[in-house]
Amino acid sequence: MIGAIMTGGASRRMGFNKAFIETDKATGETILSRTVSIFQDLFDETVIVTADASIYSKAGVPVLTDIYPDCGSLGGIFTALKNFPDSPLFIAACDMPHIDPTAIEAIITKARSSTDAIDAAVPYTDSRYHPLHAYYTQNATDKIEQLLKKRELRVQGFIDSAMVLKLVEADFGTIDIARSVANINTPEELENAGLTDR
Repeated sequence: MIGAIMTGGASRRMGFNKAFIETDKATGETILSRTVSIFQDLFDETVIVTADASIYSKAGVPVLTDIYPDCGSLGGIFTALKNFPDSPLFIAACDMPHIDPTAIEAIITKARSSTDAIDAAVPYTDSRYHPLHAYYTQNATDKIEQLLKKRELRVQGFIDSAMVLKLVEADFGTIDIARSVANINTPEELENAGLTDR
């Protein structure tokens, strides 16, 4: 199975690349390097998907450039799926400092045990889906491409039209899925997460 990390966000509210926020000042570990390490333990292959491959040349994993430029997260998801046509993928954003391998494994287990021909298995907390912490099957590839060709770029648009396995907090038992899916978008959220900026 493939793990793909999305790094395409512009980080306008932060003022710098969120992937390189330090999670451990002593070691220099960043959100990205931590996520890469977790993914390498879980998956057969780990890749980064981005608009600019040069930024991540030292990440230590293959870097894929968006097939459809300037199409946001949906374009990144498509790029990952298209590059691995024989495999399901787990996709995560690069700005989740507390992403939990046990939460990832729970999502994969739920997805694989589904008797439906699902396109994705997506956590749902705080009254919203978290599609950048989710499992995708190849059933999603053509559906996403059709949306991209129509410039319908909202990931929620895909979720609304797809066969999605909705995973609520009760599906995770004692796993803190809300913490795992939490991302950093503002300096205030960075401070609240107890992390350092640059």
